[in-house]
Amino acid sequence: MQNKILVIDDEEMNIQLYEDILSQKNYQVETAFNGEEALEKLNFFSPDLILMDVMMPGMTGYEVCSKVRANPKHKFTKIIMVSACTDINERLQGYHAGADDYMTKPIEKEEFLAKIRVFLKLKKTEEIDLLKSDILTLFSHETKTPLNAIFGFSGLLRDSPNLSDSEKQYIDNMLEAGNHLLSFVDKTILLCELKKELSLEITSMYLEDALKDLLLQFEKKAARKNLEFRISYTNKILLSADWTLLVKMFEFLIENAVKYSPDNGTVTISIQTHGDFCKIQVIDQGKGVVEDDLEFIFDPFAIKNIQNHQAGQGLSLSICRYIIEHHGGTISASNHPDGGACLTINFPLSGH
Repeated sequence: MQNKILVIDDEEMNIQLYEDILSQKNYQVETAFNGEEALEKLNFFSPDLILMDVMMPGMTGYEVCSKVRANPKHKFTKIIMVSACTDINERLQGYHAGADDYMTKPIEKEEFLAKIRVFLKLKKTEEIDLLKSDILTLFSHETKTPLNAIFGFSGLLRDSPNLSDSEKQYIDNMLEAGNHLLSFVDKTILLCELKKELSLEITSMYLEDALKDLLLQFEKKAARKNLEFRISYTNKILLSADWTLLVKMFEFLIENAVKYSPDNGTVTISIQTHGDFCKIQVIDQGKGVVEDDLEFIFDPFAIKNIQNHQAGQGLSLSICRYIIEHHGGTISASNHPDGGACLTINFPLSGH
């Protein structure tokens, strides 16, 4: 499919120059000699990229740029403004109007084509990212209704007195698989929300109290592996945060540590303060993470098959990264000197 480019310039010589250069790369080019003509052509021509002169009779390039940006139909369209002026204030005015880049005349052919390639690739990437997000959100919402039906009917079957023990085990396996899928659906919805602009609902709570309450939820899972939880801290720390999100983050971190801990192991949560930050570490005694894969562990859908902590196989750690970044903090992964994986959070104490 040909990429489409709209060229707007009041000088016929410039229009001819752009057409000659762009035709060599098989772009579909439409031209306009002023802003009014360009806006009219946008009614039937949807360009991937617009090359726009700044100073034109009638509407200026800034005005045209603002009108293009006001139309949701062209929200991914890339705009490069071109001018003979090198004044920084003029450049800033272009960016404020919604331009993606600014080039000065006379243009240099190779740089000109390179910028066009970069911005066309960026537009495609942004469109694909939105499509993936929309598909994931749609999948997640559409999956919840049939899952609720599966849980309801499976529960009724499970309570039937006519089932054998093996048949009840089959139903338990089905419910476990359904819960696993439901967990994935919930995480997908949360991840999609976290990737957008988010308004945090800030409250204050003592960190240690929140963690102790949360660990109660893991008693059964810990008992199956005879795990011990340890919280190490010196002073109680009052954190201001969106605690709905923060509890979810700690839930995923502890869940991860429990999953990869060996039987009879210990999961340690260490809390320290360093200047304006609270440092929280969740440490397990598992096999740790392959060093070369540490940088991928927080990537959603990373195509990696890590044997121990499977980066990208789930969404939990990626969600943790988004949550802490929304709070102005950071999260990182390392291998603890005594063995096991160590996930470290630096949380700002002075607000965010």
